[in-house]
Amino acid sequence: MATVDVRIQGRTHTLQCDDGQEHRLRQVAQYLDRRLQEAAKASGGSNDARVLVVTSLLICDELADARGEIEGLRKRIDEVEAQASTALERVAGRIEDLAGRLETT
Repeated sequence: MATVDVRIQGRTHTLQCDDGQEHRLRQVAQYLDRRLQEAAKASGGSNDARVLVVTSLLICDELADARGEIEGLRKRIDEVEAQASTALERVAGRIEDLAGRLETT
């Protein structure tokens, strides 16, 4: 287990993560800190609990959007795979037809 110090809202927090995940933890902590600062500015610097709730909701909204996008991409991939499969089947049929014609000549 690795130990990482991160600063969020001006406070240092010592957190643990799997070895090799230190950089990722620092990245997400910086992202969280940035979003907290944005929410604090937007809400006029209201209390910490409200800023945390607003920030959490904003990040959850982003996550829901990302999940929706991923699901849409998965469906699109399935559609493209089905189209490619159909096209390959047609090509294979044509090749077999041509091979059959060549054998009879």
